Amino acid sequence: LSKALTPYILFVPLLTFFLLRDGPTFRKALFRLVPNRYFEMVFILQYRLSRQLRNYIRGVILDSLFVGAITTLGLRLVNVRYALFLGIAYGLTNLVPFFGPILGTIPGVVLAASQGSAMGAVIPVILVYALAQFISVTLILPLLMARMVQLHPVVVIMVVIAGANLFGPIGPIIAVPLTCILKVVLWESYYGIKKLRH
Repeated sequence: LSKALTPYILFVPLLTFFLLRDGPTFRKALFRLVPNRYFEMVFILQYRLSRQLRNYIRGVILDSLFVGAITTLGLRLVNVRYALFLGIAYGLTNLVPFFGPILGTIPGVVLAASQGSAMGAVIPVILVYALAQFISVTLILPLLMARMVQLHPVVVIMVVIAGANLFGPIGPIIAVPLTCILKVVLWESYYGIKKLRH
């Protein structure tokens, strides 16, 4: 499984880096290829896409902040030392798709095991991490995406489930941004073509 996911995990940061670095160059090259008749439509389309993707990234960051706060509170309630540090670490690793939450759980489990009897101390900590992730996936992330990218929470949940069924572990990672892109492209193309006909 890890071998199958490695290309995707490496590809996404690299693609993001080059898009951020060379984005203006790509846009200029694109606009040079666009006929004058469609220039306004393409300009608006790329603006809307950029805004949607920025809002999506903000939503992911906010979700990680909430996850970190929930984890910190939960770890304090079960009397784990360095709860604030562990919560911040879990929030940061939550930004990394798929493997991030798993890696973020390890320091808390190790620390809990060092504090007392292995099973008695570790199980509550694992439950805290699992609860934080459950709240994120079922409540925080859908509500944030509904606000940030104007997708209904039910739509967010459905596309995440569909992405997982169609593309496996990588599906939930790409489902929401692809849905945002598709929504903007269809909406703006429809109204742009409709405007050109009048």
